[in-house]
Amino acid sequence: MTPLELQGISWYVCEVLRGKDRTCVREQLASYPDIGHCPFLVDGLCAVRPVRPLSCRQFFVLTRPCTENEDVTRTRPDDILMMGGVEESAELREVATLMLQGLGAGSRTDCVALAGKGELVNRTSDMLGLSLSSMVDVMDLFTA
Repeated sequence: MTPLELQGISWYVCEVLRGKDRTCVREQLASYPDIGHCPFLVDGLCAVRPVRPLSCRQFFVLTRPCTENEDVTRTRPDDILMMGGVEESAELREVATLMLQGLGAGSRTDCVALAGKGELVNRTSDMLGLSLSSMVDVMDLFTA
């Protein structure tokens, strides 16, 4: 997850998410990573779908949800539907280019070349390594 994606998700859960989804996401963020799954999943669905990270847009897990700390690309590669890598999709390449520009990776021309080489992956953090529980404090500043 890139810093820009994290900012977008933070904005979404604070400003847009309401009701049961907001309550559930808040509770799961407070317990993350001990809950063993993505804290944005509510009843098996992504509560932040409009702002979900690029990595979530690239593939779908076809059967059971991932287990705690599971990298499904290694443990069950036949269980995912790949939507095409950044190198193969003009749309994903454009999103990666814009994100790299937002991260200050250089000019548009530089970022187009970097996106084609998969540089965005090198500039992301594994969600398990992020302190997402601090997002709860920000959520509490906004009334639901």
